[in-house]
Amino acid sequence: MGISNTHWYAGERTASLCPGQRVGESVHQILENEQWRDVEGYDDVIEYGLAPGCTSVCGMLSKPGLNIWMQNIMAEESYMMAQRGEHQNMDARAWRGALLAAKDSIGKRAADEGSVIHGVIEDAILTNRLHLSDDPNVVQVAGLVNQMIADYSHLGYKFVEMVAEKSFVFNDVITFGGRTDLLMEFVEAKTNKRMLVVVDFKTRDFGYRDVQNAIRGLQRGNKTFGRLTPRDTEPMQIAANLVGHGGGRARGEEEDVRIEGGNLYLSRTEPGASWYYPYSQEQLVNGWLSFQAAQMLYRNTVLGGRAQKTEVNK
Repeated sequence: MGISNTHWYAGERTASLCPGQRVGESVHQILENEQWRDVEGYDDVIEYGLAPGCTSVCGMLSKPGLNIWMQNIMAEESYMMAQRGEHQNMDARAWRGALLAAKDSIGKRAADEGSVIHGVIEDAILTNRLHLSDDPNVVQVAGLVNQMIADYSHLGYKFVEMVAEKSFVFNDVITFGGRTDLLMEFVEAKTNKRMLVVVDFKTRDFGYRDVQNAIRGLQRGNKTFGRLTPRDTEPMQIAANLVGHGGGRARGEEEDVRIEGGNLYLSRTEPGASWYYPYSQEQLVNGWLSFQAAQMLYRNTVLGGRAQKTEVNK
């Protein structure tokens, strides 16, 4: 995992060494001898107390669901290339190179499309236009928010606020950070206890029929839902976000802050198709335990067994 492919967040030490950099903010450069420069190696990560994003930490683990998706994409692309007759003048090496190039192109396009969808939703929330937009994906998010507010209201919880792209930094096995797609806060009317709800947006290729099949599968108690089956690292991300924002129950702690969280899947291929999958308390606690294991793997392999410095003085 390269330095350039990791999203860094400022810890307390980072903020003390780099004036103007606030804890939790994204870090693009660090200050050395009164000159700003790029993060050049993992020695910088240790010395400046930089926090990798929880997505990067989860990236230490294999993603069989993502691999299966990519294998299907390459199989389809291979078939289409053969249909177009593009293989006729290629040897095996050239054919392999063409397939790998197509894989990279498709993967980048999927990521770019996901970023655009995220950006539109974020803008709608930050500008208070969530319930005014006619964008099909924004409409799905607005519907989910309304449903959650109504459902939790029936359970005696009062809606407090909703924040998009809320950053955090947390010290555990390593110091890690993140940016939450959607963080909602509620307060129980009778006890005044807080409840945190984290929603992470995921874009995939699926349609309305897949949503119907997933709903039926959930009703039957299934654990897999075809194209909408949560990947292994997704509950880990949700748990890490909840812990980062103060939801210690994801760590199995007994405390007053109730936690909820799930993934909202948004379709890249059929705009407007969506499905929300909420994780159980058991899944969130197990997700946190798995994330801790990923932290240990990250520290031992990427950081060479070293921990980032956290003290604020040089």
